[in-house]
Amino acid sequence: MRSLKLLTAFFALLPAFSTAVPAGTSAKKSSVKPAATASSNSTSAASPSASAAANSTKAAPSPMDSNGVTMGMQLVSDTQIANAVKSWQNDTGKVTNFLNTATSFTGDEFTRQATIALNAEKDELNHKMVLDAAIGMQTDVQDANNVLAMQGTFQMVVDVLQKMVDKGPDTAQADVNAINQNRCVNVLPNIDKYFAAAGSADVTAVRPTGCLEVTGAPTATAAADASGEASSVVTSSATAAASTSSSDAAAAASSSKAKATSAKSAGTQSAKSAGTQSAKSAVTQSASPTAAASAKKSAPAKATSQN
Repeated sequence: MRSLKLLTAFFALLPAFSTAVPAGTSAKKSSVKPAATASSNSTSAASPSASAAANSTKAAPSPMDSNGVTMGMQLVSDTQIANAVKSWQNDTGKVTNFLNTATSFTGDEFTRQATIALNAEKDELNHKMVLDAAIGMQTDVQDANNVLAMQGTFQMVVDVLQKMVDKGPDTAQADVNAINQNRCVNVLPNIDKYFAAAGSADVTAVRPTGCLEVTGAPTATAAADASGEASSVVTSSATAAASTSSSDAAAAASSSKAKATSAKSAGTQSAKSAGTQSAKSAVTQSASPTAAASAKKSAPAKATSQN
């Protein structure tokens, strides 16, 4: 009887025991899940920081030239670099040639020559862009770009040349002096820095003669390569002047020769005329005594005949 009561009690408690076990398991799962959720939230919270760090690294600014081109980040061939250096130097020669001769031009010819110089100055920027793309990360190039582009020294040359095109030769000397004062000190030396950084340290921008009179201008002035186009550009006016002088000298010599020939001819004619007249006079004078003697001789004969 007692055993029966124990079995009855056992079976009565069994459902309660079965219900308690799943409840415990559920509680365990419930307690683990919040932990996992917390971990997930922690990871999510960390993600923005990592993302911000990545964006910060990615957003680091790269040096840019005045045209917004990233400097030193483009692949440029050695040939393109060499061509850019040579072409830039040639353009400096065209501008320099005009500055050396500007005051000798008038009217439409002045405007034409000023326009050539202005176009060459603007074209220099195309060659600068090539070198900026190739070697713009170098410190010397960035320093040179700061002076040329950021400080506006290059643009100042463009502005004054544009004024010369628009206004004509009335203020040519003052304009040339203003350009030289800036260009000889700030522009040309920094173009040399570009050339040196590009591996052409022996190539330099072509200086005008006015640089010799500018205080603070580097004393080392370099001429363009004798075989380059810039040389022919810079010396063209001198050659033309020499040619003109030679022509003038030849014309003068020819004129002098013609005058000498004319004088010689005149002298010969004068001498010949004088000689002829002298000879005639002498013959006349020589003939006169003979005629007198003949007359004297015939006179007595006539008198004898009358007697």
